[in-house]
Amino acid sequence: MATQYSREADVALALKMADAADVISMARYQSQDLVITTKPDNTPVTDADKATEKALREILATERPEDGLVGEEFGTSGTDAKRYW
Repeated sequence: MATQYSREADVALALKMADAADVISMARYQSQDLVITTKPDNTPVTDADKATEKALREILATERPEDGLVGEEFGTSGTDAKRYW
């Protein structure tokens, strides 16, 4: 059975993840050495995009290992999950 979390706990985790994303992305914002590559679908991706998603995945794996994540850069994790972020 999946663990039940309160709305407050979900919001707290969402804020924690947003804060982590903010720290990473703002550190890279307008940097001179921002690395931009092209994905197979010809859309750009930055090193900040990848680092942000990686950090969010790590937080979620620690805080809610039973939940999945749908990400733009690394796809979907937790294919058997009942809940996705």
